[in-house]
Amino acid sequence: MEAEVSETNIKMAELQRELRDVTAIRNRLQLELNDASSRLQTAENQLSQAQRAKTATANQLEELRQALDDNSATYTKVCYGLTN
Repeated sequence: MEAEVSETNIKMAELQRELRDVTAIRNRLQLELNDASSRLQTAENQLSQAQRAKTATANQLEELRQALDDNSATYTKVCYGLTN
């Protein structure tokens, strides 16, 4: 009977160590997950900012193209008018 109790105590101690190890691993993985989530959120925010900047730049480019077209048309009219 004492041998069975001793063996049970040894198994319980081993299980407690394994439980502590597994809990430590779980805690470490949770920290890594939190860090990865934070980095992902930062990257998503940066991507969103880049997309907004791209849209703004594309709009500015289109405005500049339109202004250039308008100026070219005016220049052509002026030059054509001077030659007639």
